[in-house]
Amino acid sequence: MNISYSFFGYAEVFAEGESILDLINLCMTNSLPYGQTRRVSGGVIFLFRLAYIRRLEALCRQHGIDICVRRRGGLPVWMYARRHRYGLMTGMLFAAFIVILAQKFIWHIDVVGNESMTTSEILCVLEGYGLKSGSYIPSLNTDKIQNRVLIDTDKISWISVNINGNTASVEVREASGGESDAGSDTPANLVAAKAGQIIQVQLLGGNAVVRAGETVSEGQLLVSGLFDSKNDGFRVTRAEGKVYAHTSEEFYIKIPYAYEQKVYTGAQYCDEYLNFFDFSVKISKNSGNLYALYDKISIVDNYSFFDGGVLPVSKTTDTYLEYEMRAATHTTAEAEELAYFELSQRLADLSADATLIRKVIMPEIHEDFFALRCVIVCIEDIARTVEFDVDMTETESEDAHE
Repeated sequence: MNISYSFFGYAEVFAEGESILDLINLCMTNSLPYGQTRRVSGGVIFLFRLAYIRRLEALCRQHGIDICVRRRGGLPVWMYARRHRYGLMTGMLFAAFIVILAQKFIWHIDVVGNESMTTSEILCVLEGYGLKSGSYIPSLNTDKIQNRVLIDTDKISWISVNINGNTASVEVREASGGESDAGSDTPANLVAAKAGQIIQVQLLGGNAVVRAGETVSEGQLLVSGLFDSKNDGFRVTRAEGKVYAHTSEEFYIKIPYAYEQKVYTGAQYCDEYLNFFDFSVKISKNSGNLYALYDKISIVDNYSFFDGGVLPVSKTTDTYLEYEMRAATHTTAEAEELAYFELSQRLADLSADATLIRKVIMPEIHEDFFALRCVIVCIEDIARTVEFDVDMTETESEDAHE
């Protein structure tokens, strides 16, 4: 049944024999639309809007067509049967008023285009400029919000905010990680991010203070942003470039045979909350005290219209699953597998600029644990930019004095 019939009311009209065809011709001649029909024992039932029934009955009496209105239903019939329950009617009218009033507020915010920033982070930024679930739509200036976000937030390079009905659609483009230093005039040095033996210095700016073959330690100056000569005097610049070096690193991974294992007991309970904009009301009964050890799973069900539009109402279900820690033991093979898996994770976390040229793995089997000792040698860019401040007034005074 079409939802409009339930909302505006409906009536089921029964006709049999020759009355079926006469009723169809009558509806066509007098523009009386009807909905679905279904064949039942002895005849056919037609579905009409409740508003057409009086006119239909009058026309059928006029033309001698025998019909029977078997059932009336829908919201108007339901409300009429409860017309003396004033509290219920008042509540329904108040609810209708709230729904109509809510058309002026933001019910839902869609965020697309974000990658490194989470949707929660972007929603938090927008909330600082007045855009959130429950915001009064006429008070929102989307152009101003977009400009404020671009001016005050370095992580977002472009943003578009469009309001369609009660939904705000937000599209963002994140700033590239390397754009913040591009074109900077701030003086800087290049220092060693880690120890290593220099292989090559690719200088784009600054004064190199190390050469190929030298061994440097972490934090040591590689390329200086300071120049001091008798011919050119004292000046500063921004050191830029790459400094490649052989680096070595050692990993030691230890997997004990004895460990504690998480085991769910099967005990669980749920808390349910009804959310309206930023307000939440607990609708489940008191579930008692929390378990000593538990995992929490939260599921949010958003309610929507039949056309897919999101309502500002949702239900949150928090499920608490009890577990306990029990003693367990790894076999040597299991411990070895876990150790190699952890080693692969650590190697995957190496810098994208690092090229692995040698890897030495030394397994160790002990009475209580299995261990892997791994030494790796890489070629990588160890230069790290460190900016510094210079008092140019004092520098110019010293040059003039000389």
